[in-house]
Amino acid sequence: MIVAQEEEFAYDYSNDCCYLWFLQNGLPGYAWYVPKANGFVNVGVGGSAAALKANNDSLKRHWNLLVEKLNEMNLVKDHDYKPVGHSYYLRGKTP
Repeated sequence: MIVAQEEEFAYDYSNDCCYLWFLQNGLPGYAWYVPKANGFVNVGVGGSAAALKANNDSLKRHWNLLVEKLNEMNLVKDHDYKPVGHSYYLRGKTP
């Protein structure tokens, strides 16, 4: 199972580059910053629920680390985040 938290919101961004961060801070997945058309930004984190649990880790911790990174990189400042959670299963192995 994959768990994720993300938020899409209106934001007057100055950096129109997309960023993906894989496996940072022990996250068994990735985090993202994606500016979109018409002044919107999508940010989030996602990864393996089983691996997070096995490491006594949480998606919330990785969300907080992402918010800190976005602030430090001046990608998003002074935003009151309200992320939405999602979960889904990956397809099983095929023969």
